[in-house]
Amino acid sequence: NMAAPAETVNTKLGKRTRIFTITQSGANNGTVMIEVPEPLANLSIQVTGTFTPPNERVELKATDDSTVANRQSLPTQVIFSDIGLKTVAQADLGFRHYVVEVTAALADSNLVITVVAKGM
Repeated sequence: NMAAPAETVNTKLGKRTRIFTITQSGANNGTVMIEVPEPLANLSIQVTGTFTPPNERVELKATDDSTVANRQSLPTQVIFSDIGLKTVAQADLGFRHYVVEVTAALADSNLVITVVAKGM
């Protein structure tokens, strides 16, 4: 099994798009912080793979001070309890750091979390 969630890809495509890929497997909870210095037009997050019932969650949180312990839920929360695709509310695009948080993972958990940040 892999360790806690880890960023495996941070790619810049063209001038305006960043792609972050985070993988998680097994009973390993944790957080991965991503920084998008450019002003954002859109931020989307997709979760694929296998969630373990009943309580595993992935939440996209944010912090302005680069301290992962100070992360907070977004004003319009972005939470997954199953695979899916979500966008971050327009009003929530101004934070300095976004944090992917995985909780309640069990042995069968095996997730790939892809965050796409599109600049202005």
